[in-house]
Amino acid sequence: MPTPDTAVNAIADRFWEGLLRESPTTATVYGDERYSDLLDDPGPAGRAAARSSGSARSRSSRRSPPPGCPSRSASRAT
Repeated sequence: MPTPDTAVNAIADRFWEGLLRESPTTATVYGDERYSDLLDDPGPAGRAAARSSGSARSRSSRRSPPPGCPSRSASRAT
């Protein structure tokens, strides 16, 4: 069973990989050469794709917590 740490890391990994795919220039700046042959798409289609994937990530993060993560309804220490 995943631990809370591995569940959060999986969410962070999906976010980071999506960011690098959407912004090949950013990927190259950080030394990730998988997208070095591509450029960012600043046009309407590229902006629409970025909004769409951002919305999908946002919806994904609002779903029930991944296995191993505490429930959102669990009380939190403050």
